Amino acid sequence: KQKSKNEVAVKVIMKEVGKYVEKDVKMEVETLHELRNKGIVPNILDCVETEDKVYIFLEKLEFDLKSNKFLSLFRQKSVVERINFYAKIAERFGALHEEKILHLDIKPGNIMVTSEDIDDFKIIDLGISIRAGSGDKSEKGTMIYRSDRLKLSVDKVPISYDDVYSLARTIANIEVTV
Repeated sequence: KQKSKNEVAVKVIMKEVGKYVEKDVKMEVETLHELRNKGIVPNILDCVETEDKVYIFLEKLEFDLKSNKFLSLFRQKSVVERINFYAKIAERFGALHEEKILHLDIKPGNIMVTSEDIDDFKIIDLGISIRAGSGDKSEKGTMIYRSDRLKLSVDKVPISYDDVYSLARTIANIEVTV
């Protein structure tokens, strides 16, 4: 389609029976389009579907919050700077919630830094996100970051609390690692 000299990231989703859920891919693509150019998520450049795969072409980001590069840069920040960084992360997830989107897989690997300036980051992997209030159930996500409420809930209907819990676990994980 478009020719560009810029690097891109490509998310490849295999259409394996039992793993590929068309609804999840559609939600991720719709959300990326909806939030494009708002600085919350990487800009989606294209989406191509073949018989056995879906390719989502995205703005290229540098590294995630669990990478050694991030951790080495983050260690140089003061406590106040780190708290301000966490507040910015909370604001970005708050912006998702304002759009009625629950991420449901908040973890260090799903927050990516755009450059050496680690204060410039974006939220990735919206594949299991859902619309708040939709009544959709969820049993997906990285277990260690999932809220106990959602792990133990009979109905498995996520609420904003579940993202807040995951964000708190993410911050604690980063602080323990730093």
